[in-house]
Amino acid sequence: MNKLEPTYLRYVYDELGRGSLSSDNASSLPHGFIGLFEKEFSSDIPISQRSSTLRRLCLWALLKKAVSSEFVSEVLKENTDSTKALIDTYSKWFNSPEPGKYVLFHDRLRSYLIQKLSDHEVQEINEQLIAYLEQSLESSIGEESELYALEHLSTHMAVESQLENNYERLHDFVNREDLWPRQVRASKEYKWSQKGVQYGIMEGARRHDEMNTLTSTVNSVKLHQEEQSNFKQILELLNEGEVDLVFSRLLSFKDDILKVCILILHECLIEKSVNQDVIIKVCNEILNKIEESSLDFPKYNSLLLYKYFLKLREYNIDYLGLVRKSGFGFQDILFLLDFENVDIDSLVTISNETIHDSYLAEIYLKIAYRFKKFSNSKKAFEYLDKSF
Repeated sequence: MNKLEPTYLRYVYDELGRGSLSSDNASSLPHGFIGLFEKEFSSDIPISQRSSTLRRLCLWALLKKAVSSEFVSEVLKENTDSTKALIDTYSKWFNSPEPGKYVLFHDRLRSYLIQKLSDHEVQEINEQLIAYLEQSLESSIGEESELYALEHLSTHMAVESQLENNYERLHDFVNREDLWPRQVRASKEYKWSQKGVQYGIMEGARRHDEMNTLTSTVNSVKLHQEEQSNFKQILELLNEGEVDLVFSRLLSFKDDILKVCILILHECLIEKSVNQDVIIKVCNEILNKIEESSLDFPKYNSLLLYKYFLKLREYNIDYLGLVRKSGFGFQDILFLLDFENVDIDSLVTISNETIHDSYLAEIYLKIAYRFKKFSNSKKAFEYLDKSF
């Protein structure tokens, strides 16, 4: 019983509910999961209709994500109403993860439909899809088809190459540098471009084509370096509220991740180029990343760190982890006391929260000297008394 597919159990449940299935006619149950699909293609369906339906469903099986009925009708060059009628007829086989988009609900269903056709027929349908996607990229037929092509055309080409068809086409396509900015702009990541050149590397290596493998490998490195240096795009993602995507992208910086974290912190707290709504969430995440990192904290400017602390306190964000990680301490406080525009009260508060008590006497003494220098005897005596 534990090997029964949920889909099969659902079929039994529905049929019992309708009254068309009972213990008296249990022998009419389809034979297993595949039997459910075979039931839809009974022998009384005309061969031509059966073949046409399978070919149309095979395209759905080849697709890598949910698409609209209009998308499929364009590929198959059929009326949109016919495509919608097919979806309605086999509605149990489709999911609709978003309004107006459909996808076959099960990998085993996809495999079943592809296996019902010959390899030549499947290749023919895949080539029909590839041709449509290529045209879409060159002429911008429509946003949906263009986005699908940017993300998945390399996958459909790789399938053909693995079947020993059109390897050079795959190689040329995935190494087209003019497409990379379009892919990055559309996805806000480098994954689509990297996926393509990885297909190029694997297929080149499989065919022992050293030059093509080297070309794809160099381009993979080039994309990785561009991703690591594209800090401007990180800020754009922050402003668009794509916080999860930002932290996903941070992983690509590896050895420079702390530097990038500090730059993001600076943009949030000082430049304030990030939307107010996401500042607190981003700062908390960034501080966690900084504290968890095993890398050495980069050289820092004491005055800037002090400004970060003030802003973090203003947002009621715990900044002590940043203090510990950066090594900010006694000497930094003494250094900051030489700046005229430093707010003494806030600096004292930060000192009390971050500096060991044994160093406070010297800090208070320097503050007293500072007030004496600026002719504020009352404050000078107050901090002199504290130092004692």
